[in-house]
Amino acid sequence: MLVVRTVPEIPLSEKERATGEARLKSVANAVSASAGNLPFGVPRVHPPLVGLASATDGTLWVERPTPDGQPREAELEVTRGRTFIGNRYTCLLAVDSDQVERVVCLRFK
Repeated sequence: MLVVRTVPEIPLSEKERATGEARLKSVANAVSASAGNLPFGVPRVHPPLVGLASATDGTLWVERPTPDGQPREAELEVTRGRTFIGNRYTCLLAVDSDQVERVVCLRFK
């Protein structure tokens, strides 16, 4: 099973961009480089996922980004099963309506 979702891009606010640029300069100073020479920079938009949380009953909550100053939001993705969260992936053992277990993995690029 492959679930593909399109989520709206949420741009960084001026405050978030300024904070990111300050952190980038701090990293550059720590490695004696200029911010422009680092292999990464401040992104234009928020990532599509902010965080994942697994409840004891196996449900998976996905936190989505919100504009600066707005309340946090999360949505329930899986209602039954077990969740295994790794560094760059999350695997779910989900049970469908026919009681068939399936492993679903999300990989983050």
